[in-house]
Amino acid sequence: MLNPEISRSFNSWLDRIVADCPTDQIGAYGFLLYEHEDSFAVQLVGSARYVVGDPFALREQVFSSGEDLVELPRSVVGADWPEGLEAAKNLIRSYLQRGRERARFSRGVVAVGFVDGDIEIISGAA
Repeated sequence: MLNPEISRSFNSWLDRIVADCPTDQIGAYGFLLYEHEDSFAVQLVGSARYVVGDPFALREQVFSSGEDLVELPRSVVGADWPEGLEAAKNLIRSYLQRGRERARFSRGVVAVGFVDGDIEIISGAA
């Protein structure tokens, strides 16, 4: 179950971030997760295409939220990385169904994972 406060925070962040996103140039969106001491942080990147060996095709990246990350507190989503990943997946899936800017994600691939780990496609096909 999604925490309402975390959902609002995530949705507001994503609404704001994608407002400046050149969606006509993006074929793959990646939600990169980082482990911080007290939270998991999420960054959004966009690439021209999804490449299996380089899921976020860093050389083809056309968009990044940069240092503008949204925090998922471990005290709310869970302390371990599988819990952080699951929380992020649930937030993203919810946004893709009901988010204000969900149409921007309707073409291409949407994937999520830790920046130094496995990547999971949650929408679209590689």
